[in-house]
Amino acid sequence: MMCPAGQSWNADTCMCECTPKACPAGSTWDPASCQCVACSKQCPSGQTLNTTTCQCETACLIDPVIGAPDGCGWAGTISIVADSSGEADQPPAAMAGFRADHASWSFSYNASLVADPASTAWNLGGSVSGVYHEVDTLTVPTCSETETIESTLSESQAMFMALPLSPGTFWIDVLMRLDAGAVITGTATGSSSCSDSTTADDPLLGGIVGFQMSPGPASGSSFSGSNPDALPNDFELPDGSYVKFKLTWDLRLVRL
Repeated sequence: MMCPAGQSWNADTCMCECTPKACPAGSTWDPASCQCVACSKQCPSGQTLNTTTCQCETACLIDPVIGAPDGCGWAGTISIVADSSGEADQPPAAMAGFRADHASWSFSYNASLVADPASTAWNLGGSVSGVYHEVDTLTVPTCSETETIESTLSESQAMFMALPLSPGTFWIDVLMRLDAGAVITGTATGSSSCSDSTTADDPLLGGIVGFQMSPGPASGSSFSGSNPDALPNDFELPDGSYVKFKLTWDLRLVRL
């Protein structure tokens, strides 16, 4: 028996049948039409549709005590951004050990992180970049001196925890592992009309940096929110103010 293209003979049913094909995410194979169709199955209460397999699965719902129940993990995205620049005369917090008449600075930071629901340790991956530039100047009757800091951040390890704070509210704790000398590179360059120029390594940050206690609403399987100042009083600028890091997250529980 000759079957049409894309079909094969089934000796048990004595009929030509479609040859199943792999379908992209969000669709499933329909033997009646011999093609991939959108997955639109209706699931009973307490279950959600897995669009990859087009099967109903027991829903992962937030546990008010432990957060993620057994067999479930957090997926989604977390972003951390900061942008600050300015200048000041006789700044109180210029480069350590350098009394400046004037300082100018600029700082930018961007972390775009993706949660790995199967990981229990460093469970965030993605890109992290940061640049800090500071120029301090000192002028006295006999000479002038300028100190410049240039530091960059290219990568890091990160992890987060999401835990209950109160009924209907969770808090998120994000830890960034920034190893001085390993992921932070920079130089401090000095020039003076009274002495020779100098250059030295100047790591910007090191150790563990925590963006902590940012609360947000949590219901069903979703936890999202935003904190415009998630790292208060931790990164001081030359004028004595602090960088404001904006933390935004959009997380959901998925079955492992």
